[in-house]
Amino acid sequence: MLITLAHRHLLRALIPSLIVAAAFSQTTPLPFKPVAFEYSKTLDRLILISSNPNRLHIYDPSTSQTVSVTLAQPPLSLSVSPDGLRAAVAHDGLISYADLEKGTLLKTFNVPAVITGIVVTSSWIYTVGNYYASLSSVNIASGEVIPNSAVFSMTAGKFNPTVNAIYGTRDGTSPNDVESGIFRQAL
Repeated sequence: MLITLAHRHLLRALIPSLIVAAAFSQTTPLPFKPVAFEYSKTLDRLILISSNPNRLHIYDPSTSQTVSVTLAQPPLSLSVSPDGLRAAVAHDGLISYADLEKGTLLKTFNVPAVITGIVVTSSWIYTVGNYYASLSSVNIASGEVIPNSAVFSMTAGKFNPTVNAIYGTRDGTSPNDVESGIFRQAL
């Protein structure tokens, strides 16, 4: 898995815990190959996506138990909501939205592009991608999909609910800066 700036930030926060856990526990093999992962602090679960089979996995590290949710297409990226209870999964022209507590798929949304990155807030899902991508904002409650020109050229993004902004990177470009934005849709 290619580690981007967003992943490095997450790993920097998790590495001390992982080192301590590794010192006192054994490695548990997973029966799937993760494409991406995030952590739900609320549920104390690792949230992972895999293709072949196409699934979202809710992994409990204390019991090594996994709850899996079947996805319609191969997943490309993942975002966990600020409250840690929902997840959005990006696909080719599709977004899956899941309940992590119940381990169920809640909704799917059709969008006009291959989504290489995704950011979920409490009420909106934002797609992010390269400079040429058709980016969208999805209202979770209504399902309305609208073009979004506010998020541009981001290959990865994270939502910060404290300041109501999305931070993103443009990996593979020069300069490779961290950008932030507050968008016209209510975050």
